[in-house]
Amino acid sequence: MQKMPLVVHYHGGNVVATLLAVLWLAACATTPDDIDKWADSVGGEERIAKAMADAKTEASVRVYALVKLIKLGELDRMIGALKELPEAERLATIKEGGPEIGKLFKVPDLKVQAAAKDALYAFTKLGHQTLEEQSRQALLAWYSYNFMDKYAAGNFSAFHVLSDIGPAAGDVLVALLEKEPPAWAKVGKIIEKINDPGTTRKASDLILKWLVEQSPGFAPELLQLATGVRDDRVTDFLDAFVAEKKNTMASREAAFNTLSFNVSKRSLPVALAIFTDRKESIDLRGIAIEIIRKVGEPANLQYVYPFLKDEAVKWAAFGTVLKIGGAAELEKALGELNPTVVFWRDDYDIAQRHFMKFLSKDAAPTFVKFLKSPHIPLVTMALLGLQVHADAALADAEVKPLFDNARQIKNYLDEKPYTIGELARAVHKAILERPAGAVQKPDGDADAAKDEAQEPAE
Repeated sequence: MQKMPLVVHYHGGNVVATLLAVLWLAACATTPDDIDKWADSVGGEERIAKAMADAKTEASVRVYALVKLIKLGELDRMIGALKELPEAERLATIKEGGPEIGKLFKVPDLKVQAAAKDALYAFTKLGHQTLEEQSRQALLAWYSYNFMDKYAAGNFSAFHVLSDIGPAAGDVLVALLEKEPPAWAKVGKIIEKINDPGTTRKASDLILKWLVEQSPGFAPELLQLATGVRDDRVTDFLDAFVAEKKNTMASREAAFNTLSFNVSKRSLPVALAIFTDRKESIDLRGIAIEIIRKVGEPANLQYVYPFLKDEAVKWAAFGTVLKIGGAAELEKALGELNPTVVFWRDDYDIAQRHFMKFLSKDAAPTFVKFLKSPHIPLVTMALLGLQVHADAALADAEVKPLFDNARQIKNYLDEKPYTIGELARAVHKAILERPAGAVQKPDGDADAAKDEAQEPAE
């Protein structure tokens, strides 16, 4: 912009002086050409933002600057400039810029559309109810088609934006389930996050319809959707399907695995029936005990205890007892294990993982009791439990006296015999070296076998 000199002709009076002053100020005013020029220069974004916030900038030029900053992706500068304006001017600028922002959504370049989307999302945070509502509606309209292309576009993902909009996004999300099956997984996560009963019911209407249509073979994508989005009707349908032994084992397992996420108490009767049926597959029984564990009702332990002597599922049952009952059930649980069967290193590692995951230091006195057991596997597990939960004083008092115990722990180390005394020394050392308040990681944790039936995923 070229400055014109302020020339005052006193012989022409004040009128001439005033006119020339106005012309000089007009020549100094920011123009759209200036905005375009700055956009291509180093640091130009900051100059555009300053001009936008300047009270002397014409309204039309301020709107031009607003749109330019959006195109440039300078969201923070744009919002910062808006916040410097008085509220009336701020709202007027956004309102006047609305048509131009709307045009950005018609540009084929998705990056430009995403920049406009980010601007609208930012407008929802300015504290003006009408503006917020209008911006939300525009955002919902944009996300209502070609969802997968737009999901990650811009600074804010669809998950972030639509989760923040909340239940008001429900109808758009349910419509996307019908229109864009490839988007099921992502849309389902948003519906799950919003956790709106009305939206879940509408989505479940569709899911139940599709399950009925596809039965007895369900698309993996549909079951994946139902892991996070389902009401009681969908749960009941899948429970009944799993309980029906005429269905293929693979389809029953797939449906049952779906029910193991976001577990409902409604699935408990089926889970108990399958877990206690030794004729069922080990994989189905593994999923069943996982559901029982997650429901977590102490009354169900009566059905689990008998299986602590079932070699196929004993560690899954053992972990479930400890998860539900804690230290109060430890003595009974250890007592129910059969100490005369062969124990392998993997057995001890799984047991110690359970001690670490499901117990706390209040279990230490119970472990001390089992140090006096005549059964070497129980003494071994007691030492491993103390490694996790005993303090230095208890280690000195109870573990140290076992240093010279020569009884051998079969199958603990493959390469050589290993005694109770050697394990006691290793456990004592680990306890003393453990930082105060830290939890000891079980030995061999990374390499231990993790059969699903024996070690259900949490």
